[in-house]
Amino acid sequence: MTAKSISDQTCYPPRAMRAERAAAYLDLSKSTFLRLVEDGVMPQPIRIKGVVCWDRLDLDAAFEGFKGIDQSSENTMHKLLGMG
Repeated sequence: MTAKSISDQTCYPPRAMRAERAAAYLDLSKSTFLRLVEDGVMPQPIRIKGVVCWDRLDLDAAFEGFKGIDQSSENTMHKLLGMG
């Protein structure tokens, strides 16, 4: 199998993702994802020769950090977005 024939058939997300794919990876809208990046809740992007992308491992680490937040009293996403 050549690299081209398997490039679009992988069953795992790519290591580097642009905003739309990174948001989808976290099951967020692009606007919510970018707001979380701006607020420092999600990691800053990496720029590679003008291409803005997020490292999947950084996204995973940020998501793991949500597990320590007390979710018993209100909606965590509302808390993060300042809506609660």
